[in-house]
Amino acid sequence: MPGKRNTSELVFSEDLTKGDIAEVNMDMYDDLSRDSQDSQEEIATDIPTTSKKITDEEQVTTLFHAAMMLQSQIKDCTNLYQCWPPSSSEFTTKNAAKMVPPLLALFLSWLLGFSSAPTMDEHLKLNEKEYLKVLSIAQDIIYITSNGRKHTPKSLSLGMAVRQITGSYQLTKILNGFGNSVSHPTIRSLDTALASLALSDTVVIPEGINPNKFTMMVWDNTDFLEETPTGAGTTHMANGIIIQQLHNNEKQSTSIPKSHFSKKSLRSLKAPKEPLDTFILGKKESPRLLQFLNEEVNTSLVAHRPLLDRSLMLDFMYVQIPL
Repeated sequence: MPGKRNTSELVFSEDLTKGDIAEVNMDMYDDLSRDSQDSQEEIATDIPTTSKKITDEEQVTTLFHAAMMLQSQIKDCTNLYQCWPPSSSEFTTKNAAKMVPPLLALFLSWLLGFSSAPTMDEHLKLNEKEYLKVLSIAQDIIYITSNGRKHTPKSLSLGMAVRQITGSYQLTKILNGFGNSVSHPTIRSLDTALASLALSDTVVIPEGINPNKFTMMVWDNTDFLEETPTGAGTTHMANGIIIQQLHNNEKQSTSIPKSHFSKKSLRSLKAPKEPLDTFILGKKESPRLLQFLNEEVNTSLVAHRPLLDRSLMLDFMYVQIPL
Protein backbone atom coordinates (compact mmCIF):
# COMPACT_ATOMS: atom_id res chain seq x y z
CA MET A 1 0.00 0.00 0.00
CA PRO A 2 1.46 3.42 -0.85
CA GLY A 3 2.64 5.70 1.96
CA LYS A 4 0.22 8.43 0.89
CA ARG A 5 -3.27 7.94 -0.39
CA ASN A 6 -2.92 10.48 -3.18
CA THR A 7 0.20 8.83 -4.68
CA SER A 8 0.79 5.51 -6.39
CA GLU A 9 3.64 3.04 -6.49
CA LEU A 10 4.84 0.87 -9.42
CA VAL A 11 6.46 -2.49 -8.71
CA PHE A 12 8.43 -4.29 -11.45
CA SER A 13 9.89 -7.77 -11.35
CA GLU A 14 13.42 -8.43 -12.54
CA ASP A 15 12.27 -11.55 -14.47
CA LEU A 16 9.92 -9.60 -16.77
CA THR A 17 11.12 -8.20 -20.05
CA LYS A 18 9.85 -5.15 -21.90
CA GLY A 19 8.19 -7.39 -24.51
CA ASP A 20 6.19 -9.30 -21.87
CA ILE A 21 4.93 -6.05 -20.33
CA ALA A 22 3.90 -4.68 -23.74
CA GLU A 23 2.05 -7.91 -24.61
CA VAL A 24 0.10 -7.88 -21.36
CA ASN A 25 -0.85 -4.24 -21.86
CA MET A 26 -2.14 -4.97 -25.39
CA ASP A 27 -4.32 -7.82 -24.08
CA MET A 28 -5.73 -5.55 -21.35
CA TYR A 29 -6.46 -2.86 -23.96
CA ASP A 30 -8.38 -5.35 -26.13
CA ASP A 31 -10.45 -6.53 -23.15
CA LEU A 32 -11.33 -2.95 -22.21
CA SER A 33 -12.37 -2.16 -25.80
CA ARG A 34 -14.72 -5.16 -25.93
CA ASP A 35 -16.23 -4.26 -22.53
CA SER A 36 -16.88 -0.69 -23.64
CA GLN A 37 -18.63 -1.86 -26.82
CA ASP A 38 -20.83 -4.28 -24.86
CA SER A 39 -21.75 -1.58 -22.35
CA GLN A 40 -22.83 0.78 -25.11
CA GLU A 41 -25.21 -1.83 -26.49
CA GLU A 42 -26.84 -2.38 -23.13
CA ILE A 43 -29.56 -0.10 -21.82
CA ALA A 44 -28.03 2.62 -19.67
CA THR A 45 -29.35 2.45 -16.16
CA ASP A 46 -29.07 5.48 -13.88
CA ILE A 47 -28.15 5.20 -10.25
CA PRO A 48 -31.28 5.38 -8.12
CA THR A 49 -31.78 8.63 -6.29
CA THR A 50 -32.46 6.75 -3.07
CA SER A 51 -28.91 5.34 -2.93
CA LYS A 52 -27.47 8.81 -3.52
CA LYS A 53 -29.62 10.20 -0.74
CA ILE A 54 -28.47 7.43 1.58
CA THR A 55 -24.85 8.19 0.72
CA ASP A 56 -25.30 11.87 1.49
CA GLU A 57 -27.01 11.06 4.79
CA GLU A 58 -24.17 8.74 5.74
CA GLN A 59 -21.63 11.47 5.00
CA VAL A 60 -23.56 14.00 7.07
CA THR A 61 -23.78 11.53 9.95
CA THR A 62 -20.05 10.85 9.77
CA LEU A 63 -19.24 14.55 9.75
CA PHE A 64 -21.63 15.16 12.66
CA HIS A 65 -19.98 12.49 14.82
CA ALA A 66 -16.52 13.85 13.95
CA ALA A 67 -17.61 17.41 14.85
CA MET A 68 -19.08 16.25 18.18
CA MET A 69 -15.87 14.38 18.97
CA LEU A 70 -13.75 17.48 18.25
CA GLN A 71 -16.14 19.70 20.22
CA SER A 72 -15.76 17.52 23.31
CA GLN A 73 -11.98 17.72 22.95
CA ILE A 74 -12.13 21.52 22.66
CA LYS A 75 -14.33 21.86 25.75
CA ASP A 76 -11.81 19.88 27.81
CA CYS A 77 -8.81 22.04 26.89
CA THR A 78 -7.49 24.26 29.70
CA ASN A 79 -7.01 28.01 29.71
CA LEU A 80 -3.72 29.66 28.81
CA TYR A 81 -2.96 31.14 32.24
CA GLN A 82 -3.60 30.10 35.82
CA CYS A 83 -3.45 33.61 37.29
CA TRP A 84 -4.10 37.05 35.86
CA PRO A 85 -2.23 38.64 34.15
CA PRO A 86 -0.28 36.10 32.07
CA SER A 87 3.43 36.77 31.79
CA SER A 88 5.35 37.22 28.56
CA SER A 89 6.94 33.77 28.91
CA GLU A 90 3.52 32.15 28.48
CA PHE A 91 2.98 33.56 24.96
CA THR A 92 4.96 30.87 23.17
CA THR A 93 4.32 28.37 20.39
CA LYS A 94 4.96 25.56 22.87
CA ASN A 95 2.13 26.69 25.16
CA ALA A 96 -0.16 27.15 22.16
CA ALA A 97 0.56 23.57 21.07
CA LYS A 98 -0.23 22.34 24.59
CA MET A 99 -3.56 24.14 24.53
CA VAL A 100 -4.66 22.78 21.13
CA PRO A 101 -6.09 19.22 21.25
CA PRO A 102 -4.06 16.79 19.11
CA LEU A 103 -7.16 15.55 17.25
CA LEU A 104 -8.07 19.10 16.25
CA ALA A 105 -4.56 19.82 14.97
CA LEU A 106 -4.55 16.49 13.10
CA PHE A 107 -7.95 17.19 11.52
CA LEU A 108 -6.86 20.66 10.38
CA SER A 109 -3.66 19.30 8.86
CA TRP A 110 -5.76 16.92 6.74
CA LEU A 111 -8.39 19.55 5.93
CA LEU A 112 -5.81 22.11 4.77
CA GLY A 113 -4.02 19.54 2.62
CA PHE A 114 -0.80 19.63 4.61
CA SER A 115 -0.93 15.88 5.28
CA SER A 116 -2.71 12.81 3.91
CA ALA A 117 -1.39 10.01 6.10
CA PRO A 118 -3.82 8.59 8.72
CA THR A 119 -1.38 8.54 11.63
CA MET A 120 -1.87 10.10 15.06
CA ASP A 121 1.33 12.17 15.10
CA GLU A 122 1.20 13.30 11.48
CA HIS A 123 0.61 16.97 12.41
CA LEU A 124 3.92 16.97 14.31
CA LYS A 125 5.78 16.18 11.08
CA LEU A 126 4.70 19.38 9.33
CA ASN A 127 7.19 22.11 8.57
CA GLU A 128 7.23 25.22 10.75
CA LYS A 129 5.23 27.41 8.37
CA GLU A 130 2.39 24.90 7.96
CA TYR A 131 2.37 24.00 11.66
CA LEU A 132 1.99 27.66 12.70
CA LYS A 133 -1.00 28.02 10.36
CA VAL A 134 -2.62 24.96 11.91
CA LEU A 135 -2.06 26.35 15.43
CA SER A 136 -3.41 29.76 14.38
CA ILE A 137 -6.70 28.36 13.05
CA ALA A 138 -7.02 25.96 15.99
CA GLN A 139 -6.66 28.81 18.51
CA ASP A 140 -9.40 30.77 16.73
CA ILE A 141 -11.68 27.72 16.92
CA ILE A 142 -11.01 27.33 20.66
CA TYR A 143 -11.64 31.02 21.35
CA ILE A 144 -14.88 31.11 19.32
CA THR A 145 -16.18 27.79 20.72
CA SER A 146 -15.74 29.03 24.30
CA ASN A 147 -17.48 32.31 23.43
CA GLY A 148 -14.34 34.24 24.34
CA ARG A 149 -13.95 32.72 27.81
CA LYS A 150 -10.81 30.75 26.98
CA HIS A 151 -8.03 33.08 25.99
CA THR A 152 -5.31 31.72 23.72
CA PRO A 153 -1.75 33.01 23.16
CA LYS A 154 -2.83 34.31 19.75
CA SER A 155 -5.96 36.12 20.92
CA LEU A 156 -4.18 37.99 23.73
CA SER A 157 -0.87 38.73 22.00
CA LEU A 158 -2.52 39.84 18.74
CA GLY A 159 -4.84 42.22 20.56
CA MET A 160 -2.03 43.76 22.60
CA ALA A 161 0.23 44.12 19.56
CA VAL A 162 -2.46 45.82 17.45
CA ARG A 163 -3.37 48.21 20.27
CA GLN A 164 0.25 49.19 20.95
CA ILE A 165 1.13 49.67 17.27
CA THR A 166 -2.02 51.40 16.05
CA GLY A 167 -3.99 52.38 19.16
CA SER A 168 -7.14 51.86 17.08
CA TYR A 169 -10.29 50.81 18.91
CA GLN A 170 -12.09 50.07 15.63
CA LEU A 171 -9.36 47.71 14.42
CA THR A 172 -9.35 45.68 17.64
CA LYS A 173 -13.15 45.55 17.47
CA ILE A 174 -13.02 44.16 13.90
CA LEU A 175 -10.46 41.50 14.85
CA ASN A 176 -12.57 40.52 17.85
CA GLY A 177 -15.65 40.26 15.64
CA PHE A 178 -13.80 37.80 13.39
CA GLY A 179 -12.70 35.77 16.42
CA ASN A 180 -8.99 36.45 15.96
CA SER A 181 -8.44 38.63 19.03
CA VAL A 182 -9.86 39.35 22.46
CA SER A 183 -12.18 42.29 23.00
CA HIS A 184 -10.95 45.83 23.60
CA PRO A 185 -11.98 45.83 27.30
CA THR A 186 -9.94 42.65 27.84
CA ILE A 187 -6.92 44.29 26.21
CA ARG A 188 -7.29 47.27 28.53
CA SER A 189 -7.57 44.91 31.51
CA LEU A 190 -4.34 43.15 30.55
CA ASP A 191 -2.55 46.45 29.99
CA THR A 192 -3.77 47.77 33.36
CA ALA A 193 -2.74 44.60 35.17
CA LEU A 194 0.78 44.75 33.71
CA ALA A 195 1.06 48.41 34.69
CA SER A 196 -0.03 47.58 38.25
CA LEU A 197 2.69 44.96 38.47
CA ALA A 198 5.25 47.45 37.18
CA LEU A 199 4.37 49.88 39.99
CA SER A 200 4.95 47.23 42.64
CA ASP A 201 8.27 47.30 44.49
CA THR A 202 8.64 43.52 44.67
CA VAL A 203 7.87 42.70 41.05
CA VAL A 204 10.35 43.13 38.22
CA ILE A 205 9.00 43.64 34.72
CA PRO A 206 9.86 42.06 32.34
CA GLU A 207 9.95 38.65 33.92
CA GLY A 208 13.35 37.04 34.26
CA ILE A 209 15.26 40.17 35.34
CA ASN A 210 16.86 39.96 38.79
CA PRO A 211 16.65 43.08 40.99
CA ASN A 212 19.68 44.77 42.63
CA LYS A 213 22.05 43.46 39.98
CA PHE A 214 24.21 45.21 37.40
CA THR A 215 22.15 45.53 34.22
CA MET A 216 23.01 46.70 30.73
CA MET A 217 20.17 48.12 28.64
CA VAL A 218 20.29 48.81 24.90
CA TRP A 219 17.47 50.71 23.19
CA ASP A 220 16.96 51.88 19.64
CA ASN A 221 14.19 53.43 17.57
CA THR A 222 12.40 51.56 14.80
CA ASP A 223 10.70 53.89 12.33
CA PHE A 224 8.64 52.33 9.55
CA LEU A 225 7.96 55.74 7.94
CA GLU A 226 4.83 54.81 6.03
CA GLU A 227 3.93 57.17 3.20
CA THR A 228 0.91 59.21 4.28
CA PRO A 229 -0.57 62.33 2.63
CA THR A 230 0.18 64.56 5.64
CA GLY A 231 3.23 62.79 7.04
CA ALA A 232 1.32 61.92 10.21
CA GLY A 233 0.15 58.53 11.32
CA THR A 234 3.50 56.78 10.83
CA THR A 235 4.75 54.00 13.08
CA HIS A 236 7.53 54.76 15.54
CA MET A 237 8.62 52.12 18.05
CA ALA A 238 11.36 51.83 20.66
CA ASN A 239 12.83 48.34 21.00
CA GLY A 240 15.27 47.35 23.69
CA ILE A 241 17.12 44.47 25.28
CA ILE A 242 18.21 43.95 28.89
CA ILE A 243 21.42 42.03 29.61
CA GLN A 244 22.39 40.51 32.96
CA GLN A 245 25.21 38.13 33.79
CA LEU A 246 24.32 35.24 36.09
CA HIS A 247 26.85 33.29 38.10
CA ASN A 248 26.77 29.55 38.60
CA ASN A 249 24.71 29.58 41.81
CA GLU A 250 22.27 32.30 40.75
CA LYS A 251 18.82 31.58 39.36
CA GLN A 252 16.81 33.65 36.95
CA SER A 253 13.65 35.26 38.28
CA THR A 254 10.75 33.37 36.70
CA SER A 255 7.75 33.83 39.00
CA ILE A 256 5.59 36.68 40.24
CA PRO A 257 4.28 36.68 43.83
CA LYS A 258 0.59 35.76 43.91
CA SER A 259 -0.16 38.62 46.26
CA HIS A 260 0.47 41.06 43.42
CA PHE A 261 -1.93 39.61 40.88
CA SER A 262 -4.56 42.21 40.09
CA LYS A 263 -8.23 41.76 39.34
CA LYS A 264 -9.25 41.05 35.78
CA SER A 265 -12.08 43.59 35.91
CA LEU A 266 -9.74 46.58 36.39
CA ARG A 267 -9.48 48.64 33.20
CA SER A 268 -7.99 51.88 34.51
CA LEU A 269 -4.95 52.61 36.64
CA LYS A 270 -4.96 54.96 39.60
CA ALA A 271 -1.96 57.22 40.08
CA PRO A 272 0.23 56.28 43.08
CA LYS A 273 -0.41 58.38 46.19
CA GLU A 274 3.01 59.91 46.69
CA PRO A 275 3.48 63.46 48.06
CA LEU A 276 5.25 65.87 45.75
CA ASP A 277 8.31 67.74 47.00
CA THR A 278 7.72 71.41 47.77
CA PHE A 279 9.54 73.69 45.36
CA ILE A 280 9.74 77.48 45.58
CA LEU A 281 11.04 79.31 42.53
CA GLY A 282 11.76 82.55 44.35
CA LYS A 283 11.78 86.07 43.01
CA LYS A 284 11.99 86.40 39.23
CA GLU A 285 14.91 88.51 38.02
CA SER A 286 17.04 88.96 34.92
CA PRO A 287 20.69 87.86 34.63
CA ARG A 288 23.13 90.31 36.16
CA LEU A 289 25.17 91.03 33.04
CA LEU A 290 26.44 94.43 34.20
CA GLN A 291 28.04 92.86 37.25
CA PHE A 292 30.21 90.58 35.09
CA LEU A 293 31.07 93.38 32.65
CA ASN A 294 32.36 95.65 35.42
CA GLU A 295 34.73 92.98 36.69
CA GLU A 296 38.22 92.84 35.18
CA VAL A 297 38.54 89.71 33.08
CA ASN A 298 41.89 88.84 31.51
CA THR A 299 41.13 88.00 27.89
CA SER A 300 44.72 87.72 26.62
CA LEU A 301 45.80 84.45 24.98
CA VAL A 302 49.03 84.35 26.98
CA ALA A 303 47.20 84.05 30.29
CA HIS A 304 45.24 81.00 29.11
CA ARG A 305 48.02 79.46 26.99
CA PRO A 306 48.84 76.57 29.37
CA LEU A 307 45.26 75.38 29.25
CA LEU A 308 45.09 75.58 25.45
CA ASP A 309 48.42 73.98 24.55
CA ARG A 310 47.21 70.40 24.76
CA SER A 311 44.06 71.09 22.74
CA LEU A 312 46.00 72.99 20.09
CA MET A 313 48.51 70.14 19.79
CA LEU A 314 45.73 67.56 19.35
CA ASP A 315 44.10 69.68 16.66
CA PHE A 316 47.46 70.01 14.91
CA MET A 317 47.97 66.22 14.92
CA TYR A 318 44.51 65.55 13.53
CA VAL A 319 45.09 67.99 10.68
CA GLN A 320 48.61 66.84 9.73
CA ILE A 321 48.20 63.06 9.87
CA PRO A 322 46.55 61.86 6.63
CA LEU A 323 43.84 59.18 6.74
